[in-house]
Amino acid sequence: MSSPSSVSARLPLITAAVCGLLVAALIVAFVHVHSVSSHHSKSPTGYAVSGDQAAVVTAAATEAANSITFSRKTFDADYARALKGTTGDLKTDFEGRRALILSTMQDGKMDLKATVGAAAYAGLTDDGKSTLVLVTLNASKIADAANGSSQSVERVQMTMVKVGKVWLASSLSSVGVN
Repeated sequence: MSSPSSVSARLPLITAAVCGLLVAALIVAFVHVHSVSSHHSKSPTGYAVSGDQAAVVTAAATEAANSITFSRKTFDADYARALKGTTGDLKTDFEGRRALILSTMQDGKMDLKATVGAAAYAGLTDDGKSTLVLVTLNASKIADAANGSSQSVERVQMTMVKVGKVWLASSLSSVGVN
């Protein structure tokens, strides 16, 4: 039988061996995850999105945030930026709401800001002419009076069309609000 002092002497060795095994297991897991991820990004049937899909997701996320981010001080530039990313009925609708957006912000003494929480490629529309992208926004109403400010999560579906080399939003619809 071992004496207590010999067990104490071996404790650092046992601890080091266990830590070494844990590090080795983590390295094996990392290499496996990296190789699976690398395989999917190269495979046409993998889970990774193509370059064009990534571009449409980026464009949709940017336009979703732009469509509800306005400061009273820079409203004209903010509005022009948001309008630039639209086409078709969405552009027409947006043009018709300019005065309403500005007056609502001025009357409420507030600015509007959105940041993208997440965005995902959702596929083609049924006719195959447009692409659907889902975007989650963290939206804030920033009022001059502290008690008038609020935050919410907005979930929208963007319908995107490629015009030349640029992706533009042709519709935006709410798919849930918290």
